Amino acid sequence: MLSASDGYARGIEFFIQKKLSNNFYGMLNDSYSNIKFTSLDGIERPSSFDYQNVFTLIAGYKITDELEISAKYRYMGGRPYTPIDADASEQINQTVYDYDQYNGVRHKDYQRVDVRIDYRVELFGWNLITYIDFQNIMNEENIDQVIWNQKNAKSIMFINGNSYQQEELK
Repeated sequence: MLSASDGYARGIEFFIQKKLSNNFYGMLNDSYSNIKFTSLDGIERPSSFDYQNVFTLIAGYKITDELEISAKYRYMGGRPYTPIDADASEQINQTVYDYDQYNGVRHKDYQRVDVRIDYRVELFGWNLITYIDFQNIMNEENIDQVIWNQKNAKSIMFINGNSYQQEELK
């Protein structure tokens, strides 16, 4: 695969925002896209950023001038990726991708909910904002990436920043 390929990105996006009034604010964003490229071999494939659907909802409530709570929900379609050829990787103990399936497999859909509480205070003429942020409160197993671990000679999947060997996920 070379950067000399040809491609396109098509899509549509819907966005609506409610600015702060009556102590409430929010934003809703939904987009659908189709991002493909054709490399020099003439085969059209999905781009690495072809999530197809991305939906975001943010809502917040200002309880007092000092205290605010907000939440964000995000959903994205599964990201395309090229799987690791486990047999070839095991033989040379390095990552070998199965280029016959270049971006031909998708991770499962990604979703998460984050909640944040902000506290504002003025201190010596400075505005100080402290917050606590709870991320992925639904504890969804969102796949970040899959790599080959040379130490254990096995592929490892990163889910929510934590690593798991393929056997642990079955």
